[in-house]
Amino acid sequence: MLFCSRSSVYRIVRLYHAKQLGFTVDEDGHLAAPVRPTILMPWLKRSLAALLKAPPRTYGWCRTRWSWAALALALHATYGLEVSVCTVRPWRHDLGWVWKRAKLVAKDNDPQRGERLARIRWHVEHLQPHEVLVFADELDSHLLPKVGAAWRPKGSQEAIMTPGQNKKYYLAGALNLATGRLLHCLGPRKTNALFRALLTLLERTDPARQGRRI
Repeated sequence: MLFCSRSSVYRIVRLYHAKQLGFTVDEDGHLAAPVRPTILMPWLKRSLAALLKAPPRTYGWCRTRWSWAALALALHATYGLEVSVCTVRPWRHDLGWVWKRAKLVAKDNDPQRGERLARIRWHVEHLQPHEVLVFADELDSHLLPKVGAAWRPKGSQEAIMTPGQNKKYYLAGALNLATGRLLHCLGPRKTNALFRALLTLLERTDPARQGRRI
């Protein structure tokens, strides 16, 4: 009649004998069932979104990312809601959340940040015809491929050839904001030789404008 599995019956009987079903009695003597929501109601959607937007350490977890088991326990500890992991997991579709990698950002703790930005802005606004302003930077290029997860048949594993050693190459580039042109050069070491090669490349880009200031 109830269309439930035998394991559910055994679990309920076991909790009944242990007096752990979670039912409460109100002032009129009526039984009140425990709150176990399975539908993501608007108020529950706001509560779950508030948990996801905050780091787990805010709620006492020694974690950097939320898991569905941790969210179920946090809902119970914070709002008194008893939900299972299987119930919480489908809610991510209703919230519009997806599984994505975090991105690394630079720490902005330079005490001279305002002064340097003002100097750059002054050069941009007072750029002379014989001057060229570019933004330059360098990066490391690892030749050893970064191995990530992928779907494979059970019992098989993909093999990726390595270069033999964990070699690196270095790239220096300069972006001209006025034209949008990006120039770059490569080098085996990140030294002043790489920077001089970039300056040589910038000078040779427009030979007709010798004597300019970069």
